[in-house]
Amino acid sequence: MNGDNKVKHREFCYLGPHLLDYRQDQSEGRTYMVVNYKNKKEDAVKPLKLISKDNNSIFYTRDLVKDNFFVAYNGKHIDYKKARFEYLDNGDPVIFIDDIPKFVLTGFKNASNFIVQKGQPYNNELPVKSSTTNTSNTTTPSNTTNYTCKKGDCKNGWGQTDINGIVVDGTFKNGALHGLAYVSYPNGAYYHGEYKNNFREGMGYYKFDNGNTYVGYWKNGKQHGYGITFNSNGNITSAGEFENGKLIKNMASDYLNHIKSSNYCQGNCTDGFGQYTYGNGDTYLGFFKNNQRYSVGTYNWTNNSKFTGAYTLGGTRSGYGMYTYVDQSVFKGFFINDKIDGLGVMKYNKTGSVVYGVFNNKGAKIKDY
Repeated sequence: MNGDNKVKHREFCYLGPHLLDYRQDQSEGRTYMVVNYKNKKEDAVKPLKLISKDNNSIFYTRDLVKDNFFVAYNGKHIDYKKARFEYLDNGDPVIFIDDIPKFVLTGFKNASNFIVQKGQPYNNELPVKSSTTNTSNTTTPSNTTNYTCKKGDCKNGWGQTDINGIVVDGTFKNGALHGLAYVSYPNGAYYHGEYKNNFREGMGYYKFDNGNTYVGYWKNGKQHGYGITFNSNGNITSAGEFENGKLIKNMASDYLNHIKSSNYCQGNCTDGFGQYTYGNGDTYLGFFKNNQRYSVGTYNWTNNSKFTGAYTLGGTRSGYGMYTYVDQSVFKGFFINDKIDGLGVMKYNKTGSVVYGVFNNKGAKIKDY
């Protein structure tokens, strides 16, 4: 192959199911790809496709099912621990390495599942302010304490900001989002849940622009801890432990394969993930520990009310969650000992009115913000 005898350096990496082969000689770099390599391991001959002939080749592919994406620069995955992302108005992410903008993932919003796309070097495309995200393909307001406050108290209280079309209602501490936030993005995505110093941290619910969702725990802006992912049709695609934005332990196999561990349980309702049907017809779908509801789950009552959110060991609702009443009014906020208790927002179904504040254990607002 042209130039193979001059190759000084090579790098290999997977980009989803594909294999990238980057070859560097004295004057140029070339990137080849074996399409769908993981499914061709037994083939004697694996055809190479030349996809780039330069020294700054950056490629990415999206996993639309798991709401993730993978990025490779000159044949190696970027260092995600050093990377962060900001989004252009057209939805293309800008990759920052050590807080320096390096690349743009062009065509990102419309990229198809596991189709390899080529990015480009960064060329001052960002406006003065933008929205940041993490390697799990989720956006976050930028790490700043200089929000333009539209209403309320955006220093130490409850306020509302609008950052390039990203509308945030939340609690602030020393000028940073801290406590609770409800974030709406111009592409239709949204997040509601806990924040700490401008990063999602704690329990939260994220709906992506493609309709997929993640419900679970976060740390430093990334999925971290127990969590559940759903596709746009509301079907579970994974459930387990996440670490730094990646699923490291999938616990949903028995549930997804419709394996019953008892007449009442599909999946693992002892120490794992499953759905349990109670004698009165109520159901719980989520994680279990020591035969009890634990960490993250959804409880459906037969009267059409339901709760999705955090559980302590023992099956008690404690932490952030979303409760839907019989009349389909919705509360999103904090629970203590199985009852609403603390910061939250209530949307009343009959009137459509939305109320922010502190609520007591009867669901009544007792303090404004």
